[in-house]
Amino acid sequence: MVSKEELINLATLAKLDISDQDVDKLLADMEKIIEFANQINSASVSDVEFDSINNLENVYREDVVSRSYSQEDILKNAKTVEDGFFRLDNRGQV
Repeated sequence: MVSKEELINLATLAKLDISDQDVDKLLADMEKIIEFANQINSASVSDVEFDSINNLENVYREDVVSRSYSQEDILKNAKTVEDGFFRLDNRGQV
């Protein structure tokens, strides 16, 4: 069970502004979520295989080395380059 104080602390940590009216509703919702998670955790899966539940399987292909471009060719249209790499501004833009 989650207490009101814990819920308010969680909301504060998550920088959420919740009113006193919403606390009781949120507590009830959290209890339902926790109850559902406990149900899932207690489910028996010892005799069930989930790997091929839909009869699907992974299809793998061999890695093949193919032609690539030189570092010089890749960087030739960059606005700014530093030490052989794209230089990003403080917003992560090239």
